[in-house]
Amino acid sequence: MPKNTIKWKQIDDWTQEVSYNERALGKVVRGSTGKWTIQPKFKPCINRHLVEKKSFFGWHDASKFLIKVWEKTEEQRMEKFLKKSNIKDNEDDEFDIFIRNVYMGSS
Repeated sequence: MPKNTIKWKQIDDWTQEVSYNERALGKVVRGSTGKWTIQPKFKPCINRHLVEKKSFFGWHDASKFLIKVWEKTEEQRMEKFLKKSNIKDNEDDEFDIFIRNVYMGSS
């Protein structure tokens, strides 16, 4: 299995575009407070405002969060497909924990 790759493209002093496995996921942006937030190019599986409001002290942590949200969004999309196909998946507990952690402020 190939190793996952993360790439950053500097847009300006305040913005990095994040790609994961050759797919552009969105941007991480440093605000006037010095904290970094994410701007996904995809529709997240949870409230977009909540996702974009979460801030980080570094662009690397913000990038990791962007990737995690994309992975969970893709998992949820696959789960919906599997349910339509009557195939069962038992990872609901892990997803519920992830959503709770996002709402509680942990990444």
